[in-house]
Amino acid sequence: MKLPIAIASLAIPFGAWAIANHRSSQVNHANKLLESKRLVETYLEQERFFEKVYGRKITTANWQFITTEDLPVIHSELYEFQRLQEKGQITPKDGIENNILDYFNGTRRCFEDFYTVFDEEKNNDNNAYALESLTTQLFTYLHGLLSKLSNDLGTKNVDLNQTKLGVYIAAYFEIYRLCVDLKLLPVNSITEDVLSEDYETFNAVVNVISKRFNNVYEDTNLESFTKDRKLERMVKHSVAEPHIQHINNTIINWSTNFTTHIESMKSLPFDEDAYIGMKLFTDQPDNAILMRFVETTETEYFGELRLEKDDDIIFMPIFKDDTKLTLHRNNSAAEEVMTEMLKFLSKHLSLH
Repeated sequence: MKLPIAIASLAIPFGAWAIANHRSSQVNHANKLLESKRLVETYLEQERFFEKVYGRKITTANWQFITTEDLPVIHSELYEFQRLQEKGQITPKDGIENNILDYFNGTRRCFEDFYTVFDEEKNNDNNAYALESLTTQLFTYLHGLLSKLSNDLGTKNVDLNQTKLGVYIAAYFEIYRLCVDLKLLPVNSITEDVLSEDYETFNAVVNVISKRFNNVYEDTNLESFTKDRKLERMVKHSVAEPHIQHINNTIINWSTNFTTHIESMKSLPFDEDAYIGMKLFTDQPDNAILMRFVETTETEYFGELRLEKDDDIIFMPIFKDDTKLTLHRNNSAAEEVMTEMLKFLSKHLSLH
């Protein structure tokens, strides 16, 4: 039970070292807590400044897309509040610059490509469906680009059917101003001259659509655009002769059945005088099979519902008896031709 004095004297320094080490650990822990607290306080101070400055800018400039309610989310998403302690500093998220440039380049290209194609075709009265499809694609692509950036930047998500064309345009320029102020864009990546050209192009797109469809402006959304086009078709078809309505409905039904049962097939309607035509394709509309109706001078039958690919043509004869229309002479003959038509589609579209 007796401890030699020499050994006991050695225990004192070790005890002092343990106490000092424990105190040092406590100091380090306290310092880390203080640093963590200061980091959060700095972040919150920066957030308040961010909201104050841009809240004022949004109000003064009457921004349409970015609102004051969006600012806390944008700041949190951009500077990654959830990862603040892990990062140990307040910096924008990695890769955000490239994502922002992708948005600007993609949106610019979308408007430029649309204008080029639409302007070439706008005076062709037989391609109303194609121009309608192009306009629908414009809304869809703009929505996809903005939605992807919203996930990265923290701006609000937009509804495909309800978002107005003018909001997509406003979003482009508002996001640009925000990113320039926050230095999120590489120097000279988008100059004021480029921005001015973009503004002219975007407005040219609105004008060319408005002139073609009469009532499409910046406050038009995809839902209203689609409803207006459907109403126009209903009015047009309702005043058409019964046999024209019947043939147009047949073409639409055939196209629907083809695209429903053949997974890779797509269709694009076009106008041809009183009748509707359809482009059937698997890749690009330029390489499509045309499905159209042609009235004939044949005494035996009234017209031909055709599938055409270059000079290769197959058709279903349409017989007319007073107001009654029938496919071929009888069901058996019609089924035989339909079988050959399916083979025609398979051959020219490389279906398997």
